[in-house]
Amino acid sequence: LSDVAPDGRVRQATAGYLHVRPGSDPWQRIALEPTLWRFRAGHRLRVSISSGDVPRIDPSAEPGTVTVATDDGGS
Repeated sequence: LSDVAPDGRVRQATAGYLHVRPGSDPWQRIALEPTLWRFRAGHRLRVSISSGDVPRIDPSAEPGTVTVATDDGGS
């Protein structure tokens, strides 16, 4: 989860990791690490989804499609 400033600067607010094995339930919730972060007025949230987070996690997923579900009013 990142904080995007009006000038385009991006800072990571927190992260979450989930290893999903092929054939497992395709609907997964990803818990984010606890954080204390204040999003200032005019800033936006950015959710990034990837098959890896080098150098923390090597990419291991096959190419595919990711679908993100949001609550009512989400985009």
